[in-house]
Amino acid sequence: MENISVLIRGYQDNAMDLINLKINRVGGLTRARQFRDMCISMGITMTVEDAWGGDIATAAIAHLAHSLPK
Repeated sequence: MENISVLIRGYQDNAMDLINLKINRVGGLTRARQFRDMCISMGITMTVEDAWGGDIATAAIAHLAHSLPK
């Protein structure tokens, strides 16, 4: 899901229960935050991860994941 409009369309079509937000797939942390904020505002459950990366990427994933509401 590289474009936030795909997220919105999936929500409007009631086509998802949750999303798996992969930071690299959406274009980095800034875009991932936009997806996170949109999901929170629409009440979409999400997980946050990424397919690869070292310690810096792992730290970024952890920080973004901890910013989600419980």
